[in-house]
Amino acid sequence: MALKIKFDRLDYQEQAVDSISDVFENICFKANDNRKSNPTFELESSKSILVGNITKVRESNKVDIGDVSIKDELVVDTLMETGTGKTFTFLESIYRLNRDYGLCKFIILVPSNPIRQGTIKNIKITKEFFVKEYGKQISVYNYSEKTVLNYINASDQNISVLVSTYQSFNKASNNINKSKIEQSLIGHAKSYMQALAQLRPVIVIDEPHRFEGKQTAKYLKEFNSLFTLRFGATFKGDEYKNLIYTLDSVDAFSRGLVKAITVDTVGNENVDNHTIAFTKITGSSQKDYKATVEYKDINSKTQKVVLEKGENLGEKVAIEYLNSYVVDKITKSEVIFTNDISLPLGVSESYGVLLDEMQRVIVDTAIKNHFEREEELFKLDIKALCLFFIDRVDKYLTDDGINGELAQLFEKLYLKNLNEVLKRENLDEDYKEYLLKTKDNLKELHSGYFAKSKKEGDEAEAIELILNKKEELLSFDSDLRFIFSQWALQEGWDNPNVMTLCKLAPSNSKISKLQQIGRGLRLAVDQDGKRVTKDDSNFDFINELFVVVPSTEENFVASIQNEISENSIKQVSKLFNEDVMVENHIAATPRAATKLLDELEEMGFIAIDEDDMSEITISKDEYSSRSKELESIEMKGCDSAKLKEYFDSFFKTSNRIKAKDRSAKKEKGKIKIHQENFKKFKVLWDNLNYDAVVKYDINSETLVKTAKKRIDDNFTISGQDIIVKRDKNVESKEKHDNEKDTVAVETHSIFTLYEFIKALSNNTKLSMQTIAKVLHGIKKEKFDLIPQNENLALKKIEEQLVSAMYETIINKISYDLKEIKTCNTSLTDKHGNMKEFIPEGSLGVETYAIKSKNVMEKSIYDEAFMEVDSSIEKITIDESSDKKIIVFGKLPKVNIPTAHGRNYNPDFGYVIESKDDKELYFVVETKGYDKFDDISTKEKLQIKSAEAFFKELKDKGVNVEYKTKINKDDLSQMIKDILK
Repeated sequence: MALKIKFDRLDYQEQAVDSISDVFENICFKANDNRKSNPTFELESSKSILVGNITKVRESNKVDIGDVSIKDELVVDTLMETGTGKTFTFLESIYRLNRDYGLCKFIILVPSNPIRQGTIKNIKITKEFFVKEYGKQISVYNYSEKTVLNYINASDQNISVLVSTYQSFNKASNNINKSKIEQSLIGHAKSYMQALAQLRPVIVIDEPHRFEGKQTAKYLKEFNSLFTLRFGATFKGDEYKNLIYTLDSVDAFSRGLVKAITVDTVGNENVDNHTIAFTKITGSSQKDYKATVEYKDINSKTQKVVLEKGENLGEKVAIEYLNSYVVDKITKSEVIFTNDISLPLGVSESYGVLLDEMQRVIVDTAIKNHFEREEELFKLDIKALCLFFIDRVDKYLTDDGINGELAQLFEKLYLKNLNEVLKRENLDEDYKEYLLKTKDNLKELHSGYFAKSKKEGDEAEAIELILNKKEELLSFDSDLRFIFSQWALQEGWDNPNVMTLCKLAPSNSKISKLQQIGRGLRLAVDQDGKRVTKDDSNFDFINELFVVVPSTEENFVASIQNEISENSIKQVSKLFNEDVMVENHIAATPRAATKLLDELEEMGFIAIDEDDMSEITISKDEYSSRSKELESIEMKGCDSAKLKEYFDSFFKTSNRIKAKDRSAKKEKGKIKIHQENFKKFKVLWDNLNYDAVVKYDINSETLVKTAKKRIDDNFTISGQDIIVKRDKNVESKEKHDNEKDTVAVETHSIFTLYEFIKALSNNTKLSMQTIAKVLHGIKKEKFDLIPQNENLALKKIEEQLVSAMYETIINKISYDLKEIKTCNTSLTDKHGNMKEFIPEGSLGVETYAIKSKNVMEKSIYDEAFMEVDSSIEKITIDESSDKKIIVFGKLPKVNIPTAHGRNYNPDFGYVIESKDDKELYFVVETKGYDKFDDISTKEKLQIKSAEAFFKELKDKGVNVEYKTKINKDDLSQMIKDILK
């Protein structure tokens, strides 16, 4: 007997369905003249009842986000997290609305073809359950020109549901909108859309945030719906319309309604350094399309290049390894190269020989994860499935139906891991038999589900195949356990027993990480078709989804955690203030919130800092014993129940959000320059912007000899490893932890020797001939290390070359100062006049609030903060209150050339009051080291160059001093020293 999933109505799903039905309590539905249509009600005269019902439902469900508003149409929203049975809930809502109010015509609108097929499958597999509950079944119509006419003419005695994508109706050219005067349509309608409007259908929208564009909104109104029900895990811009029920990410994970998540990130720094990404498209038509591609160069720096059809990426970026990347076609969504590699828009992909090794380790990790739990799951009567997402069909299956390179790799790695498992002591005999059944017939073990082409019909055929296998795959009667599919099929299909999900292909950047792994978030099902819920003693072991991703999927773990937090209605944070209390409806006003926070501090639940930010300080253990104390707080304008709910949510999930910054906001993206203070600073600024040429005498033979010795003595790198990082309990920041493992791999060169020497020459400003002499003269065993890790070798050899330069030219640097630049600088325009603003980020990566009013008054910026890059810069700002300081500022970009070939930018500039009332200019370089000798040679060379530059300024009569400030140095003492 085939396995069938047993459906149970879960309490939270029932609550959502009840809520929808209760919206229409006491609404007078009247039969329509057209018996094929829905009974209707008068919206205008029913508004007050509907508003009252919605308000009552929201209060019952403790929903306080969004407004209750009904204008010319009624829209009701339900928020349910991915994996919690959203489709089941809106299907039961259809049955309930039919039972309670006689509604019979429904249209389910979904954002994509796969989701449409998935919805239809769900209608079929839930039919038996709902027939027992309601004594009726849904007649489903998969939208087409033929089925839409049958739907229109269906009897009102049935529950008729038309399922369609929004793309089928949002253009005038769609068949649904064309005049069909040859057809006999109800109400003298001239098009299918007009006929549907006569039916006054109830519209059900799945994932409303995916319904994009003004055209879609316009044509939605053409349906003339009786009302619209929207169901989603997220809503675009948090624009809710009469939100009546919420089951958000925090609730879903903390209540055990979906699987826990463990992520294995497989990568190598060098792989991450070899990436290309299609980031932008320009052009009005395909023949004019140009693609902007970002790539990592040999220095691991991101560069950009614009490509047209027929152009060679390798030739344009001067990386020979990429010469096979010739543009064959550019579309709005991808760049296709003649080597059959496709680069989707917004996705970063690796290139290079390590890519094959990476793929091997990723597949191997996924198989290991599968075997890690399969035996125990087998003994618990649960079949484990593993799902691979790949980018190209031919990697798995060739046009001739032969195993592609990926399928061959999988079988090789599967057999390797299988043999290791079979050697285990005390291996369960039944499980062993289960494994041996397919050992000699691996094709029964894995299968791919692909469209024959990108045509809609072929895609639908592939989707239908995978959907029809859904229940069969859950049974041990089927040997199939490893499924290969394209990202094109990532949505609309899910299987509760997917225990391992492996990403071998980049995914659409518009689809969230939670949605991507949503295929495996559903709770597992045993051989009786029963879901394993929280009541089961093995729940935590069974319901854990292992996800394997390449390290090029940047911040995959952090993205999931942020999405869980951001998608949650009850967002909680360890750090918060009065605004957060008001936003969460814990306090009615900021004044009431302040009193409440003071009370919480006295009780020992929180601590309040100087900036009035509150932090939860009570431990989890102490909170569990004292949480009831929060309910006893009686304070006007404060809701103690919501306060406890806030703390409960924090300790359940430890998800964080940013509290609003209550300090005075600067103009977005700009830093204002203080007009009066800059006038006092301008002479120093002008002198920093001299047109300067660095000069130094260098003995080439001495340099080559020194460099060769340094490389022979100090240059060493080890072979590369691929790192497998496992993040457990990803869904909870509180429980989240990780561990690492490494896999050794063989590597080869990506860059040519010419490209390597050219990069060293560019980085050091030494000639290519000099670099070649150095590399030719080093020991063979040192030279042979370079291909093992070219990026790291480049950095380490550069370090030795710079050290050799430092030794050779340390006291031979000088400058030729020509004239002060009158061109555009960071703080002045092309006429030398002060700019009003500089861009945010010009001074550093982090905003640091100035603590002292005295320091703020000396700043050349008219802001209550200064941007910084390090802790020592923060300390230096705090120390800038000395009475001798007239004005000061963190320096934006200046271009002082150095002997190393890089431009140098000191950190701070000061105007100091000296004894003879003559202003002294003081330039400070901060370094967060305890000793000067700890500073890197490259940085020392910059400092020595800067010392020579400022010496030349002094010789020209500029009263300027330059010093390096390390951790032990005090700014006031430094000022005293230069004034002596």
